Amino acid sequence: MDEVLLYPGVRHVGQTTGADSRYTDVDAYAIRDGLEVSIPRKVWFGRARAGNVPYVPEKVFAGDIGDDAAVKAWVLGPDRSRAGL
Repeated sequence: MDEVLLYPGVRHVGQTTGADSRYTDVDAYAIRDGLEVSIPRKVWFGRARAGNVPYVPEKVFAGDIGDDAAVKAWVLGPDRSRAGL
């Protein structure tokens, strides 16, 4: 999202994303029965957005985001003004 939203005309609509951190490529290692440790292998330096901050859409889809047909109808449907798109 950090890079996609840089493109002209791109708008985030739908639902709020999950939050993330500047740590990427995290691996989990089992160290004994039932216990594991997670270790990041990469860190993103210089990122403008703070860690653990989600993206909030311009327009929120109140329905089931897993219902592709409903989302498509909301975005592309004839009543686009209702969605604010």
